[in-house]
Amino acid sequence: MAEPTYALSWPRELFEWEAKRILDADSEFPADKIAFLLEEAFEDADVAEQFRRMGPASFIWTSEPHTNDSSAQEWFTALLNDKRRLRSFQPPRYWAQRNNVHQPDDSNEPFTGFAGHFFDLVKNLSETGYTPKVMPKWCPDSDNPSDEWISRKISSAIRIPVVWGELAQCPEAVSEDVLYSLVEYFHDQAQRPQIFSTHSYGGCGRDYSDYDATAGRTIYRWRVNQLLRDHNVPLRLAARGDELGRLVREFSPPLQDLVESQVAARNEPGEEVAHAIGDFRSRGASLVVKRAAITLIASNLEARRQTLKVHLKKDEQDLFNIANNFQLRHRNVGQKEDYGHEFADWIFWNFLSAVELLDALERRGSGD
Repeated sequence: MAEPTYALSWPRELFEWEAKRILDADSEFPADKIAFLLEEAFEDADVAEQFRRMGPASFIWTSEPHTNDSSAQEWFTALLNDKRRLRSFQPPRYWAQRNNVHQPDDSNEPFTGFAGHFFDLVKNLSETGYTPKVMPKWCPDSDNPSDEWISRKISSAIRIPVVWGELAQCPEAVSEDVLYSLVEYFHDQAQRPQIFSTHSYGGCGRDYSDYDATAGRTIYRWRVNQLLRDHNVPLRLAARGDELGRLVREFSPPLQDLVESQVAARNEPGEEVAHAIGDFRSRGASLVVKRAAITLIASNLEARRQTLKVHLKKDEQDLFNIANNFQLRHRNVGQKEDYGHEFADWIFWNFLSAVELLDALERRGSGD
């Protein structure tokens, strides 16, 4: 057997997270699950095959000699601790890519843009067992759902009539509202199978089982968010809180880090700052929605105004001058209301930064 090329197709953190979850969930070393994980997470399938050579007798499809479970476990532990073998996969850049040569417009590529690649992704997820409830992998021994059944199930969930077969055949004609609804819907459907059995009858290939929704949705978010970035769509699937699995606006790195830090720190149901962030970064948030979000954050600052006075002295008055005079919390005739999204965005980020500052000061004061 040739020496495998060790390069992850998954992010290293995602691979390590899923490996730990699998190991923690089983009292005995789960060799079958680890082999399947290696097959999915590494670009080169020979990594999984090398592990199978170490595995127990259940790996009957390999003719290579194998040792016992402890050897497989030691091999896998060594892999997890070897950062050189857990490197990110970088596809080779051949002549065309290095010289910026593109396909002609009349190429045979079936779909273009985010919509086409998203439908390709859904097809791949179905074929690899990730959508067992709505679009299970085809099997000659199963009662496979029809396109009509799939269409009814999706239409009922997203509250928009769709014909799945037509969408899959012509994704470039799908409306933005339907497309983004489908992105969120398939997030909720995603489940990662942890093991499979070989099923040769009728060309089936594999039957998947032992599904994990947490892993499936996490991997789905990573794959869809990568597609969104590749196509310069300024949206991403949120990873936590009330926004989990919902498309939200993505900001530049420093601002994105700020909202992620605040959402992660505020995971209580109904938490006002987290709710304000959710409203503000919702797709297509109107000026009215943004003002309401700013008002919620201003209320948080108001409740902590004494702390602000201690650290900012009289400068804290500037924050509340904006909150009280720019038609946010009040509606009297003296309010300044003739401003657009750009100024509302500036107010939001200033107020949220003040909240982050107060959080940091309070943590320092408590010794955390």
